[in-house]
Amino acid sequence: MPSVVGVMSRRGEDVSNSIAEMLSTLKHRGSFYAGAAIGDEVVFSKNANTIDFQGCEGFAAVGYNGFEKLETAYQPLIDCTGNLYGVLDGRVFNSQELMKNLTTHDVDASVEGAVLLHSVEEEKKNLLDSVSSVLQRVDGVYAFAVKRNDTVALARDPVGVRSLYWGENDSVFAFASERKALWKIRVDRVETFPPGNVGVISSKKREVYPALLLKKPPECELGLNTVATELGKVLIKAVQKRVEGLDEIGLLFSGGVDSALIAKALKDLTGSIQLFTAGVEGAHDVAVAEKAATSLQLSINIKTISPEEIEQILPRVAYLVEEWDLMKVGVALPLFIACKEALSRGFRTLLAGQGSDELFAGYNRYLRTLRREGYEAVNTELWKDLLETHRVNLSRDSAVAAANGLELLLPYLDLKVINLAVSLPAQYKIEGGSDRLRKRVLRKAAELQGVPKEIANIPKKAVQYSSGADKAIRRLAKARGYGSVENYLRSVFNNVFKGFPAAP
Repeated sequence: MPSVVGVMSRRGEDVSNSIAEMLSTLKHRGSFYAGAAIGDEVVFSKNANTIDFQGCEGFAAVGYNGFEKLETAYQPLIDCTGNLYGVLDGRVFNSQELMKNLTTHDVDASVEGAVLLHSVEEEKKNLLDSVSSVLQRVDGVYAFAVKRNDTVALARDPVGVRSLYWGENDSVFAFASERKALWKIRVDRVETFPPGNVGVISSKKREVYPALLLKKPPECELGLNTVATELGKVLIKAVQKRVEGLDEIGLLFSGGVDSALIAKALKDLTGSIQLFTAGVEGAHDVAVAEKAATSLQLSINIKTISPEEIEQILPRVAYLVEEWDLMKVGVALPLFIACKEALSRGFRTLLAGQGSDELFAGYNRYLRTLRREGYEAVNTELWKDLLETHRVNLSRDSAVAAANGLELLLPYLDLKVINLAVSLPAQYKIEGGSDRLRKRVLRKAAELQGVPKEIANIPKKAVQYSSGADKAIRRLAKARGYGSVENYLRSVFNNVFKGFPAAP
């Protein structure tokens, strides 16, 4: 996944140095080239560290680090009028449908960012209304920014699958795919850009407007088996549109019901996929994943890692996660290892089961909530967690995948899957206070799709524990003489971000 960045001076000063610093900081998200639109010029470089803005000045700029090897797809993209410059980290699944309104435009239909940019041009309205209007027709996941003269509009998909942050200091407004790019240029007031919104930045202010927010659908009244059958169909379609046109397909695989259901769908759709899992030597996930892959008759790549190797990797993971939170680092570690293994085998795209737990009550705490407060409280907690998953989970996973040159695709966070899941009564997810398996309807859907029952009913175990990462980090903290694991991780964080003036 590439990076998008942008900066706007609040004082009418040149921002070329700032945009260059941001692109250099995020070069791990697109090592093939860097590009920026500043003023009325567009500049490209094969090396983000040496992008040359000589002769180019402006107090508004957008930039991009990319992996594209076809120069016609280089970003920033330019519209037919030469007035709009756009950058996109994301996918537009219905770009062919959007092309129907662009018959008079000079646009490459295979370049999804170009389709989005020219759709904004076609609206012929102010930037806010144009972008907001286009988003009503887009089926996709995206962090998208458009510059027109000295105004920038930015947007994020309704779930927040693609990461985006923005902030300000006394000199500039700025945005980026990762916080570190903002910290590097001394932006100390950094916020997560809200999903489903459009932001508008000028030299005077930055404002945000709701455009495509998630909404709760009416409660479904169909029976469990009927719903489970429909869920299987909707999920298969979500998988299918994400893998269309891909030659090689990989899947992050834990052996649990979430990834097993995606694996079965991929096998039925394509016939050939590769599974990837990672963990500490002797970890629960490794054994479970290997057994499940054998049962599904699929090839699996298992990468195990020693505690000594974890200590070497930990600073890199902390740099990507941008926090010293044990849970986030513990989840990111096996993901980083699996992504690195996938890249070494030539994969650039991985599917994953993220989002399922927040939709189908996968975590044990939902069972505790049911016992204490009842089903309505479970529904409330699930909805809140879905709205927060961009901040709690998705930005972390996006950064880890992007650092390995990979795109992460998440079928469970397709809007049709979300709408169906949210409409279901909580009883379809947890069958009473003794249901330790949870995810009742998803497990039924998996069985109906042909996933072996012993896999469909594997208990949920949090990845930081099942991979062995949590225990390994705690042991490292103790071995290095730290009184707490939090102090150890804070020390690692401070060390890797010591050259970032605004890092917290």
